[in-house]
Amino acid sequence: LVSHSLTLLTECCEILISLLFPMSWTHCYIPCLPTYLLPVLSAPMPYICGIAKSDLAEALLEASPECVIVDLDLGTVKMGSSTPKLPSLPSKRKTKLEKELTIRAGRIFANSREGREEDVRKMDEAFYLATLPEDITEKDGEEKKERGDWDSVQEAF
Repeated sequence: LVSHSLTLLTECCEILISLLFPMSWTHCYIPCLPTYLLPVLSAPMPYICGIAKSDLAEALLEASPECVIVDLDLGTVKMGSSTPKLPSLPSKRKTKLEKELTIRAGRIFANSREGREEDVRKMDEAFYLATLPEDITEKDGEEKKERGDWDSVQEAF
């Protein structure tokens, strides 16, 4: 999944995973794939990953030729060059599904974000505040270890 909004990526990845119920996804699942982990896209395994639009060009270099890319901003689906063709839905079911999606999907999405545009923008900005592994100094590592010890004590209770 690809989008400018990291919040939207996370929400859509979670929705996609929930659609598998009663089954569950047991493979690689990273709702917001950081740039430094893009090489995971070349791994020979199934995955569901959310990719920031700014990382798309680099991600395409890493992605398997069987990869399916869903652009959430444009509402497009691109099949990889080696992706097997999906079977067609029977026309009656396809018509019913399209009708229901047209009626409900937009309303559900709008309701989930109604009046939250500023909150969503702030949440997206928070994704970029995380410390990257290459930014951790030796001193930071010690603080992290101390916090880890404290977390262990809290979890023991």
